[in-house]
Amino acid sequence: MIKSNLRILYTLTIFLSAYLLFLVQPMIGKVLLPSLGGTPSVWNTAMVFFQLLLLLGYLYAHIIGKIKTVQTQLIIHGVLMGLAFMTLPMALSFPPPNDIENPLIWQMVTMGGLIGLPFFILSTSAPLIQKWFSMSDHSNAKNPYFLYAASNVGSLLALILYPVLVERFFPLAEQALGFQIGFAILISCILLCGLSIRKATQKNIDVIEHSPAPNYKTILTWLFLAFVPSSLMLGFTSFVTTDIGSTPLFWVVPLTLYILSFILAFSERKIFSIKFIHISFIVLFLLVNIFLNMLLTNYKWEVAIIHGLLFFVIALMCHQKLDALKPSAQHLTLFFLILSIGGACGGIFNALIAPHIFLKPYEYMLMSALALFCWGIGQKQKYLIFIGLFLMAIHPVIPWETAEKKLVHISRNYFGTLTVRDSNLVRTLAHGTTDHGSQAINPKYKLTPITYYYKNTAVAQSLLAAKNSFQKMNAAVLGLGAGVLSCHLRPNDHLTFIEIDPDIIKVAKDRNLFSYIDDCKTPVTIIQGDARLKIQTLPDRSFDYILVDVFSGDNIPIHLLTVEAVSTYLKKIKDDGVLTFHVSNRYMKLAKEVGLIAKSLNIPAYHKVSTGGMIENSNIPYFATEVVMLTNNRSIGQKLLGSGWTRIDMTSSDTRPWTDTFANPLRALFSQ
Repeated sequence: MIKSNLRILYTLTIFLSAYLLFLVQPMIGKVLLPSLGGTPSVWNTAMVFFQLLLLLGYLYAHIIGKIKTVQTQLIIHGVLMGLAFMTLPMALSFPPPNDIENPLIWQMVTMGGLIGLPFFILSTSAPLIQKWFSMSDHSNAKNPYFLYAASNVGSLLALILYPVLVERFFPLAEQALGFQIGFAILISCILLCGLSIRKATQKNIDVIEHSPAPNYKTILTWLFLAFVPSSLMLGFTSFVTTDIGSTPLFWVVPLTLYILSFILAFSERKIFSIKFIHISFIVLFLLVNIFLNMLLTNYKWEVAIIHGLLFFVIALMCHQKLDALKPSAQHLTLFFLILSIGGACGGIFNALIAPHIFLKPYEYMLMSALALFCWGIGQKQKYLIFIGLFLMAIHPVIPWETAEKKLVHISRNYFGTLTVRDSNLVRTLAHGTTDHGSQAINPKYKLTPITYYYKNTAVAQSLLAAKNSFQKMNAAVLGLGAGVLSCHLRPNDHLTFIEIDPDIIKVAKDRNLFSYIDDCKTPVTIIQGDARLKIQTLPDRSFDYILVDVFSGDNIPIHLLTVEAVSTYLKKIKDDGVLTFHVSNRYMKLAKEVGLIAKSLNIPAYHKVSTGGMIENSNIPYFATEVVMLTNNRSIGQKLLGSGWTRIDMTSSDTRPWTDTFANPLRALFSQ
């Protein structure tokens, strides 16, 4: 084969393999969401699965690369590629987990069945194709690392295109079909690569260059430099998906920064000098740990951006040092194997170990501190050690919590970290950095619904409008929080809460923490499980009122706001019943999205944004809220329109509503 064509073939093959590898990751996350909810642990667990398969793929490439002839390697690899193709297209539906408290094992097994073998084959491509190229007679055979740049570009393009193009315009079934077609093309390309050098043997590369094997110190350095940014990526992902949104759009942002750092680090021309990276790291490290955490409540976008910049600088620093330490082509597969081990260790530490040894997400803080030692690798100046020790010494005492609030309770599980804190006025339950319900300290106001649920808020008004229309009301709330809404109903009413997080249930039922459920007179039933899955099991036409008030941190899981999900809720309310959505959000404009769904289901939708303020004769605040209410009950609708509510009119819009197989979170993020 002509040498220029050989380079093009190998570049396109490794580009396509990386593109498919990173295209399928957010796709699988989207498939899993309806069964597992919007917790960041879904994506972190998925990342561990991908990293472990990547490790197996690199190990396979390292082992098969020891076989003397490419022809034998090609036969073995061809059989495996054929078996992988037979498992496609991947299934898009499957039974939900039985153990909803800790579905980690179920998620790993399910992902293995859905995409395990094809993903394994994709993960072998980068090291194996580079190894084959190094055995060719091409002039660049000694240094095949330029192919790694093509691999990272493919990865980056997939991560960018998924939220802005693929997720936006193609349902999941079409995405799965496109992946299958791309996989078939990749198989053909890999076979062509192998056939182009089928007569090559392992001796080819040994003749070209023979270098000593890396020592254990070098291998441990590679491992450490791969471990730190991998762990930080998952820590940053948890921060973003807890407080902004649980959707592939926000999952891929940290992963995109991670891949971009590889591209820049392994490029022949370095855009950023190591000195510039060192200075940027120290400046950002101090900003994150001293200044911005004091402004966390009001400046979350700014904090997220600074955290993202810090993560990117650390990843770039580590990967640039890996580039400086990369071995000759003879040890290429070993190098990538160690990198994959380090990446997998980072994922395992964050997803499987840290939640059991840290009550708060200290793993993110720990890794940013360990990055100081990454900074010192390859530097002879001894003062770096002293700077590192100083910054690590001040790190644990940075005020990550507001000092005026006393910590009463803390717990952490698969679904995240819960805290209960006391101020002078209220006791507050929080998930991540977002309040999920409060109770007044003053006994006079102890059973007064506050925060989002005071009588002046739109949430309370929707509930009161329904209560005034039904003498005896059967209500359901998706999301428990502190159980505040139980104090809005009467003793002859009944309220069913559906809550996925067992720790929230324990907190809300513990009268030593919150007493709404015990002291308010409304009979209450609490069902544990994913809101959408559990409400499907309840009788049709059995509820007068349903409130969708499910938050993971500050975001509403997208899978609870689709046409299919809303159709399920509507089946559970009576013909004259009310379905309400609490859509208050710092980042996304969700009212129009609910309005589009209501239009597609031909049901009137009403909207109100209520302002915050102070409870009468007190300094206890209540919050601004945004609510959308769906009902065919004309009487309730007329009453709402007379009290500041407006009808959502989407009749002229031809915008496509969100479904289980299609969602466009960018539309809600930038909606006006």
